[in-house]
Amino acid sequence: MVYLAHEAIKGGEKVVNVDKLIGRIAEKRMTQKEVANRLGMTEATMTRRLRTGKFWSDELEQLADILELDSPGDFFWPNGSVSGN
Repeated sequence: MVYLAHEAIKGGEKVVNVDKLIGRIAEKRMTQKEVANRLGMTEATMTRRLRTGKFWSDELEQLADILELDSPGDFFWPNGSVSGN
């Protein structure tokens, strides 16, 4: 499991396009609390993850499934793919 911290990846840029992710949650007619519950976390933890841009890699995989993301990279690496820096 890899912890994706925005400070460690791509020179401090966030790895999650939070606005786009929140928009997708709304498109699916879900609340952040519902998504948090499906991820097995509290609403407060979900709010913190969205604020900081820090998610575990398995959480990103689950989000892609929960929100039926066809192109997860558009949501999770908005400025291009993550390199092995």
